[in-house]
Amino acid sequence: MSAKDQQPGAFLPRPLKAIVIGAGFSGIQISRDIKVELPEIELELYPVASEIRTYLENTVDKHHLRQFIQFNWRCVSAIWNELVSRWEVEFQHTSRDEWLAVESDVLVYAVGRLNNYKIPTTEGLSSFEGTVAHTAAWPEGLDIRDKGLSLLEMEPVPCNVYQHYSQVRKSLGNSNLMLSQL
Repeated sequence: MSAKDQQPGAFLPRPLKAIVIGAGFSGIQISRDIKVELPEIELELYPVASEIRTYLENTVDKHHLRQFIQFNWRCVSAIWNELVSRWEVEFQHTSRDEWLAVESDVLVYAVGRLNNYKIPTTEGLSSFEGTVAHTAAWPEGLDIRDKGLSLLEMEPVPCNVYQHYSQVRKSLGNSNLMLSQL
């Protein structure tokens, strides 16, 4: 049978499956929308980063999405198979030598731009002896109270940084902490 004679798989009735890559704001929102509006669709959610962890974890729990999250997997490829009208998605486990191949009808790429953050090249940064932190990868336990602070920003810094900053703003001259937001 030639490819011309084959009926595309998208027109065959079957249960649908959706893979969402990224469990940040967009990934959680689309997962919630799928479960509320299209509950018959099988769902898998693969997180990428730990953005605003407490808020997102609470949102996941509130909407009962945790059962769909596949932790410690990194998406390494996603290929659309036109013959069967499905996504062929490959994941690699982040801590052991294990691979997973999954097929789905829907693929949502919701990893967010904070997963590809950059510390800007700034004059004097290489000789800076303090802590350099980016709001997209805030070091756990970093306490900025009683510290001098320099903010480098390319767009508005999240309000949680300004909240902490307003509490510790003492001197910007001899800073021992540099924050960056791109």
